[in-house]
Amino acid sequence: MLQSRELESKNALLHEMYEKAKDMSEKDYLTGLYNRRYFQEIGSKLISNIIRQRDIPAYFAMLDIDHFKIINDEYGHGNGHGIGDEVLKHFARMLEASFRSSDLVGRLGGEEFGIILINVDYKDAVRLLEELRQKIENQKLNLNGAENINYTISIGAVKVRNNEMDTLLANADSLMYQAKKEGRNRLVIEKE
Repeated sequence: MLQSRELESKNALLHEMYEKAKDMSEKDYLTGLYNRRYFQEIGSKLISNIIRQRDIPAYFAMLDIDHFKIINDEYGHGNGHGIGDEVLKHFARMLEASFRSSDLVGRLGGEEFGIILINVDYKDAVRLLEELRQKIENQKLNLNGAENINYTISIGAVKVRNNEMDTLLANADSLMYQAKKEGRNRLVIEKE
């Protein structure tokens, strides 16, 4: 009986360790969103499914926090304690709260994030992404003793067609940089 309990306890511990390792391999350590590798892996499957179905409208968006280097330079960053890290965490929470669980959201690196909006036409994609942009723009954050921190985002979005993930990333990234060149704090979206 004692060996059976010990075995159950060890199995439970191994299962917990496996789940933690799996979570660490899929999620970004700072924001808790999917990491780039997992986002691209699952996103590719999702996009293939969308293309196969043909009647599911979808958009791929790249989002970048504007002037993030200035936030880090002015307020500090690093090891989960700096204002820059807190801004990244705040933005991740805003993304999770603004989109459905059926949409795919991930941190692609640094201050860049990606979203695959599923079953969303042009009008809805504009509305959802613009609502997020405005929410971010209008917030004043009080983080780790620093008051009234605000930040903005630039967004580039493309319609999912017969594209591979790398093409969608490149096209959305190009539109995101167009948004930055046009003054930042804006959405540039491919017309249908």
